[in-house]
Amino acid sequence: EEQKLRDEFKHLGVDDSVSMKGYVPQSALRSQLLSADFFILPSTREPWGLSALEAMVASLPCLISTQCGCCADLVTPETGWKFNPYNSEQLTGLLSELPQISTQKLKEMGSAAHSLAVAYSPENCAHAVAQVLGRLGNRLGEGQISSRCYSTTRT
Repeated sequence: EEQKLRDEFKHLGVDDSVSMKGYVPQSALRSQLLSADFFILPSTREPWGLSALEAMVASLPCLISTQCGCCADLVTPETGWKFNPYNSEQLTGLLSELPQISTQKLKEMGSAAHSLAVAYSPENCAHAVAQVLGRLGNRLGEGQISSRCYSTTRT
């Protein structure tokens, strides 16, 4: 898959502008994100896609595969693009459009991406979990749900 993408970048004439980083250690992540214009997550299977959220916190518009769990929650026309990773024509079309997008438009999209991503801060997520647990506790106290837990063990 990676070689197919590299070949497509070369065919489109953008291979000098595209970096495929793979794993980046946490210590280098911030500088890598700050040097980018946008972020692409082309995964064919990704339960969530934390790297996309990290890129958005760094104010990068994103191209995120529809096979990433975060795609439905994070990608809007204001924050980036979604694509089917099995549809090479769709991805090729998006990649060929990227160099035509103005710097101002990328900044606006990056700002929108950042605004959306900060809602997923640890503090906000902890608050949301606490609210759900509080509602469950209230329902438990009202007898609407059972307090029994079921466990299975394998031998």
